[in-house]
Amino acid sequence: MTMRWLRRISGIVWIFSWYTIYLEIFRWHHMTKSLRFSPPPPPPGTRIRSRAGAPLIAVCFGSVAAPLVFLMATMMERARGRPGGTPASKDRLAWSRVLFGAVLTAQDGQVSVGARSIVMENTVIRGRARHPVVIGDDVLVGSHAHLNGARVGRRLLPGHRRCPVPRMRRRDRHRGADQQIWGIQESLGFPGTVYGLPRERPAAERTSRQSAWCGANLGDRIIDESPRGQDD
Repeated sequence: MTMRWLRRISGIVWIFSWYTIYLEIFRWHHMTKSLRFSPPPPPPGTRIRSRAGAPLIAVCFGSVAAPLVFLMATMMERARGRPGGTPASKDRLAWSRVLFGAVLTAQDGQVSVGARSIVMENTVIRGRARHPVVIGDDVLVGSHAHLNGARVGRRLLPGHRRCPVPRMRRRDRHRGADQQIWGIQESLGFPGTVYGLPRERPAAERTSRQSAWCGANLGDRIIDESPRGQDD
């Protein structure tokens, strides 16, 4: 369980337990303001006195434990830089490729790149303290793209939709612009032209192929300089 979910669950228990205690004190009158159990009088003719049951004991225990767990989870999140993540001073790359000239800066906030994702040349990705950059799996970030505190979902192509639409007025850019651009790009057959795959093939297959191609030179080694004594 991540710290994010631990904080959410403990926060819900905190609110529920404190609200229940409020009802016990001011509406049901089963507890005093000093949080002591105040049972109703015994039935006439008997000496049976009520005792606090398991639900009330659990509520009292949750009202004490839940705030402590919530504060602990919050402090651990702050220490790690983001909920359930790794330190904000480091990038996290999981089987991904970052090509030449790309800049990933995590000095102010985390940058996380998903599995099989590819960051192409001269891209700038900048994480912010309150807005980390999170790139999902099987994402292809286009050349010269600039992501600043952004979250990119899985199987997307940010930075690739740059085909100009003629005579597009400013007020129309946010109404149907994507459909117009897609109408131009759909006929180009991007997956078939670049990857040799039909469009219906999963994105993981395309990015896996390109990731393997980008890593073809991982085994290269630096050769020795020219032999000594040889003239330039």
